[in-house]
Amino acid sequence: MEDMECLKWLNLSGTCIKGLPSSIEFLKHLAYLQLVKCENLRSLPSSICRLKYLSKLDLSGCSNLETFPEIMEDMECLKWLNLSGTCIKELPSSIEFLKHLVHLHLSYCKNLRSLPSSICRLKYLEKLDLSSCSNLETFPKIMEDMECLNSIYLSRTCIKELPSSIEFLKHLVDLQLMMCKNLRSLPSSICRLKYLTNLNLSGCSNLETFPEIMEDMKCLKSLDLSGTCIKELPSPIEFLKHLAYLRLVKCENLRSLPSSICRLKYLTKLDLFGCSNLETFPEIMENMECLRWLDLSGTCIKELPSSIKFLKHLTDLKLVKCENFRSLPSNIRRLKYLETLNLSGCSNLETFPEIMKDRKCLNWLDLSGTCIKEFPSSIEFLKHLVFLWYL
Repeated sequence: MEDMECLKWLNLSGTCIKGLPSSIEFLKHLAYLQLVKCENLRSLPSSICRLKYLSKLDLSGCSNLETFPEIMEDMECLKWLNLSGTCIKELPSSIEFLKHLVHLHLSYCKNLRSLPSSICRLKYLEKLDLSSCSNLETFPKIMEDMECLNSIYLSRTCIKELPSSIEFLKHLVDLQLMMCKNLRSLPSSICRLKYLTNLNLSGCSNLETFPEIMEDMKCLKSLDLSGTCIKELPSPIEFLKHLAYLRLVKCENLRSLPSSICRLKYLTKLDLFGCSNLETFPEIMENMECLRWLDLSGTCIKELPSSIKFLKHLTDLKLVKCENFRSLPSNIRRLKYLETLNLSGCSNLETFPEIMKDRKCLNWLDLSGTCIKEFPSSIEFLKHLVFLWYL
């Protein structure tokens, strides 16, 4: 009934509260309000927007909360808003009055279908989590720079495309689009995101192409295209100069790799597991000194190029169940740092090459399921071998 000027923290989580009194505005200095899993809560009073010092509002798991009230005046202190797991259908266009909002969480809002364009006026927004909003179909056009936004999570939404204006998210670092099965293409403007570090498109089963990369993307370090129906990588992939992790697991339409992939000097891990129509690995024309881990398991590759010797620091090589694979190049012995070689299930592999000198690093060799008839006598040079599988 009167001001409670000192109350800063109120936690009502897990209660069966149905509503908050409109007089909540008298908690003038309230900074933290938690209502996690208040499953009977259906609405909030408009007066909540008069809490000028409110910094964090957590409504996650309020599974019957359908609306967020209109924001009639600036809430300059609100930095963290969590509406995850609510049944909210839309955000009010007045969300732009949350001028200093930094984190907005809307994951598992399964009734949410769209976002107001005004969300793009949140200039200090850093993180936007829309993962598992399974009915979200569109992302609004970005009409002005959102210089602070560094993370967007759109995984498991039914989004069909990204707006070409995504280039205005100039400082975007992390973009997650995992299991977006309606996504068919990416705008070419995505390649103008100069600070993009992590791009995850795994499970986007209708994604057929990756856009041409027309300029350097110096910050992109991790690209996951696993489970897409991509047929080829663009030859300018070399412009991803600092790419460290490239995953193409179970890209069953992929038939070849561009030779330019070998110009990725900082590539550390290349995962091609289950690319069942991949027939060849390109010639390596220059040293790839950072590549440590190469998985070609489940491909229909027949041989490795003799230029594999240029993978000088390779430590793990996997060719599990490559049933068309028939022989290893003799110069595989030049891979001085190779620790693990897995050839299990290569049912047409008949020979293992001669080992010309001591191999100090190889400690794990799996030849089970091959049709190798005998080991070379030079196997004694594998002095540090710990595990040998041959069944």
